[in-house]
Amino acid sequence: MPADSTLAARSYLVIGAGVIGVCLAARLAQAGAAVTLLDAAGPGRGATRSSFAWLNSNDKAPRAYHELNHAGLRAWAELAASLGQPAWYRPAGNLEWAADPAGQAQLAARVDRLAGWGYPAELISASAAAGLEPALRLPSPPPQVAWFPGEGYLLTEAMTGELVAAAARDGARVLTGRAGQVTGFDMARGVVRGVRTAAGQLIRADAVVCCAGRWTPGLAGLAAAASPVPLVPWAGPGDTAPGLVVQAGPVAGPGLARMVHAPGIDLRPHTAGRVHMEAPDAAVDLHTPDAELRRWAA
Repeated sequence: MPADSTLAARSYLVIGAGVIGVCLAARLAQAGAAVTLLDAAGPGRGATRSSFAWLNSNDKAPRAYHELNHAGLRAWAELAASLGQPAWYRPAGNLEWAADPAGQAQLAARVDRLAGWGYPAELISASAAAGLEPALRLPSPPPQVAWFPGEGYLLTEAMTGELVAAAARDGARVLTGRAGQVTGFDMARGVVRGVRTAAGQLIRADAVVCCAGRWTPGLAGLAAAASPVPLVPWAGPGDTAPGLVVQAGPVAGPGLARMVHAPGIDLRPHTAGRVHMEAPDAAVDLHTPDAELRRWAA
């Protein structure tokens, strides 16, 4: 992004150094803006760290939402190309199959719909899927497998690290720990003009952008003029937002090369021969005892 005189004339505070915050800070700094990026824990240490990081527009209805996500896929490809195809960008494709005839019919219908929208999607044989991903042991009888070659994933810690470094090279200031922990807002006639940090610092800017994920309602509550920010419930017993993430390995042999969505479990390669797994149907929340989490993990 070339320098922009409108952006360069303004200063920005970006709260939250996850994937959204670091991308925004890097773009603003590249455009010539004065940027301060704040995060109490450090870049990529919150929800981004455990994200499945799946790059896709696979089941994103309605059509307009699908097109927005498809544009996001292209934007990640363009960003990676501008950075010399970094190792954290993995457009490796995604394999998916269903466990029963009803699920297989729904998957086939989705493939047809996506292909009709110009999105790379096709049904392939189990033998073709095994050729794409030799690490898989497919069930018997072998299912038809959906192949989405344009999808992929990110290695989020390396990605956030590189984008934060890029933002800093372009002049952004990065504050973490107490210096990056927002404890209040500086208000003027109902407009946020700056933030106060746990280190006792007042930092002012022309615009303050909150990219704090699940911490957003708490931060918004510090600004008296802010409306409540609704989120899917995540903190209480039985809330459905939390999910089970397991990282296993290193595994023997060549390991996993692509994303896999199998009945009851989603998998993708991680770093150093490990596998990142998520169980979407696991009945867990933030209050699940450790022994129960380990049972699900096993």
